[in-house]
Amino acid sequence: MKVAKRLLALLFLSIPIFANASTTTVYQVDCESCISTSALASMARSYGSTIGSVLPSTRPGSASGTVYVFNYSEGLSAKYLVTAEREDTTGSPLEIFTSLESMTSAQTESFEKASDTYNTMSSLLSSVEIPSSVANSGYELVGAQYKVNKVGDYIFSNSTNAQRIETSAANLTNYLLSVVGSGSLPDNFGLEATAVFPDGSTVTLAVVSLSATSIEFKFVRGRDADDNTISATASDYLSGSYSFASSGSTGVQEYIDAAARLGITITDDGTSTGTTMTCTTDNICTVTTQK
Repeated sequence: MKVAKRLLALLFLSIPIFANASTTTVYQVDCESCISTSALASMARSYGSTIGSVLPSTRPGSASGTVYVFNYSEGLSAKYLVTAEREDTTGSPLEIFTSLESMTSAQTESFEKASDTYNTMSSLLSSVEIPSSVANSGYELVGAQYKVNKVGDYIFSNSTNAQRIETSAANLTNYLLSVVGSGSLPDNFGLEATAVFPDGSTVTLAVVSLSATSIEFKFVRGRDADDNTISATASDYLSGSYSFASSGSTGVQEYIDAAARLGITITDDGTSTGTTMTCTTDNICTVTTQK
């Protein structure tokens, strides 16, 4: 009898324990490039590895999550159950399965309102003139989040369309809450603003936080009056040719100051080592870095 009990115990221990994770996690993602059913499904499927990351790699298991995929500009939405499974104990790759699920009529209606509001906000934010008292140039925002925040505050509270932007933000937040039960923004939220500065430069700002009382942006990219790219990446200031034909020495200095805030010191005496800028009489400037 004792031998039989030992054999049963060994048999039980040899059977892999299947780990299950409950379906409690909800994801939402904005995919403005998703214009087909297959593209929406592919985006949902891309969350499989994230959903499956809770599973141990040494035993079989299954985990599921709900993924909402939205394309606000096109008014497209879909809800998927995404399941990640591992069938054996050898650390095999996850198998990902997606299943399209129905959204309730209330969710669909709220998304349609969210889509309309998103497009209204996109139009209101498409070109916002910024006064010099806030920032004179897009270069001032590089490496200076406080200036980005200052511009954002102006857009939300003092710009020509501030009242409409504030109302739209409040409505959009409420509609998002109605669709997925969370007022947080979807991943890759595509809403952007274009800020136009007195010196003729423009900067694209991405919305990263939105509520009924505030809006927060991050710097994405910019272009100055001479059509030079305004970048927030330090390495972009190490080399290249630039024209400051219209902005002159002021534009040159704005460029140098922006680089400095990113940790790049540019000298313009033409003799120093490191990163230097040399300019012709018509303000065509070349930046080089000697290692």
